[in-house]
Amino acid sequence: MQIDLELSLYHLSIVANMGSDEEYSHYQGAVAKMLYLNEMHIAETEILHRHQKQTMEEVFEQVENGASRYFRTEQIEEGDNKVTIWYDTWADYIITEKDPLYGKFFTYKIRQIGIFNLDDFLNYQLTEKYEGNFARFTRFLTLTMREYAPELLDNTYIKTANEWLQMRQAEISQESVSDEKEIRIKG
Repeated sequence: MQIDLELSLYHLSIVANMGSDEEYSHYQGAVAKMLYLNEMHIAETEILHRHQKQTMEEVFEQVENGASRYFRTEQIEEGDNKVTIWYDTWADYIITEKDPLYGKFFTYKIRQIGIFNLDDFLNYQLTEKYEGNFARFTRFLTLTMREYAPELLDNTYIKTANEWLQMRQAEISQESVSDEKEIRIKG
């Protein structure tokens, strides 16, 4: 089975919903905050139209995980009408380093994939998202762990991430020594 190494909001939300109600509520609050900061709200009328329903209660009853999926926020005025605004916390959206709270969702992803897949995840993120810039990725990972790991991860994840950093640093040092030897031999 191949592990999804992207920070897919949809996949993160599915797995988060399998946890306790308290954990999911905390997670959903973080999603709502990110969607709010990205101005990614949805009018209730759009949700009803999307699902061809008359009320949100019907959406909650008929749509799989409807009550978990949509997060109600506020009412805004549109012309003469008040419109209820929601966030689709299961949206088909890839969270990137440009998103607010990226580090928090990165940490949620670490928790979800488990320690056996952590090396693959970190290697993928370093290569694909940080273009192999080890110094920049190391700084991001260190700050992210410092900020979010205490509340979201147990020590085995932190220890495994630190071991990965040490292993990669040793590989880079070894490559540097090999490159230096090659230059001396040729020169």
